[in-house]
Amino acid sequence: MFGMEVQFSGNINFAYQELFDQLMLYIDKLLSEDSGKLMSLLYQIDLSEKELSKKDPNMQFETIPEIITHKILERELKKVLLRTYFKEKGQD
Repeated sequence: MFGMEVQFSGNINFAYQELFDQLMLYIDKLLSEDSGKLMSLLYQIDLSEKELSKKDPNMQFETIPEIITHKILERELKKVLLRTYFKEKGQD
């Protein structure tokens, strides 16, 4: 939908870092070239400005592209976990 392709080496030990690195490059590019498209992406992901601006003392990321990338991956993981939880709960 947003023209981004992700390449994985197949090594699950590096899957997060591979995804993070590739997504961060894309986010950084959107920040500098097309903030409207970035806002549309964040809307599709259901990630609000309020969520992005929340302070997390444990966060190890410092730059804006790193923070946005981390929040996107965190939000998408939550969605997967919630779907899995309710799918399993519905089978009981």
